[in-house]
Amino acid sequence: KDRARKWLARAAEHGHADAQYRLAMSLAPSEGKPDEDDYPVIVENLEKAADAGHVPAMFRLGEIYHFPEQWGRQNDYAKAEKYYRLAERDGHLKAKRNLAVLYLEGKDAKKKSQLALKMLEECAENGDSVCYLQLAYVYNNKYKNAHIAESKEKTIYNIAVSVLLKNPDALYILGEYYIIGNRNLGIELFRQSAALGHNLASEKLKELGVKK
Repeated sequence: KDRARKWLARAAEHGHADAQYRLAMSLAPSEGKPDEDDYPVIVENLEKAADAGHVPAMFRLGEIYHFPEQWGRQNDYAKAEKYYRLAERDGHLKAKRNLAVLYLEGKDAKKKSQLALKMLEECAENGDSVCYLQLAYVYNNKYKNAHIAESKEKTIYNIAVSVLLKNPDALYILGEYYIIGNRNLGIELFRQSAALGHNLASEKLKELGVKK
């Protein structure tokens, strides 16, 4: 691993964008904070790769600035928007989805709400289960500052499609809905969610005394 990272570092120093991206990702843990000394190296290499047109690097920078909790940093919505927009222009679906969420969370949520809604709908048309789930959140008034009219019908529809597309979060949410009135269906939904790696669903099954 150290030897591979050494070769990546050498290639990155010579301006190889993919090496810069891979070096950054090799230093970024899947869970928890990176080493304090690694954070600037990660960001520097991602920025160099992004400046060279590397789309995944653009997206990762957007995520770092949008969801900085695991990095022990503060949100920087301006930078998150910058890198999401760059990645979205190159057709990155997740960047488009996250940019829509960024708009719904931001200070100008009311002004940008219809643009965000349109972006989520376009992502959903590409079969993105998370976009359907986000649309359900929108119509269930999760993003209150966006001032989008609540719709129980649209909430249920979008949750249902997300479930059909096997989204683990949607399966868990629907499991929570059914567990009281229809225990067997609720357990089955939790099982499907847990099988897709949803930790809360696994914990719920343990709490209910049910095997996966």
